[in-house]
Amino acid sequence: MEPAWTVLEFSWDDVVVCWQDQRLARVCHEAWQAEGGPPGFCIAQVAGEGAVCIRWFVNADAAQLLDRHAVDWRRFIVGVEAPPPGARLAIGRSSVEPVRDGLPD
Repeated sequence: MEPAWTVLEFSWDDVVVCWQDQRLARVCHEAWQAEGGPPGFCIAQVAGEGAVCIRWFVNADAAQLLDRHAVDWRRFIVGVEAPPPGARLAIGRSSVEPVRDGLPD
């Protein structure tokens, strides 16, 4: 059984008008770096469909770290599911590795 991932969605307005994905990415990256860049931290992303521009997948380690740093990320939560094939690592060990080929445990 795959571990649960928390799914966040950003609408086109969130991204194009307000840059919410970039703002949140910056704060998430700063929190990750503040703890020395732990290898278990993983936020993956895929393109959305329709009214959804981008979907993020936050693993349990990342969720706990973001909560410890009081990052305001939970308002974008829409569900729980594993990242689909083709998801890319947005914040974590490498921004170029395909997520499905080497996820941190």
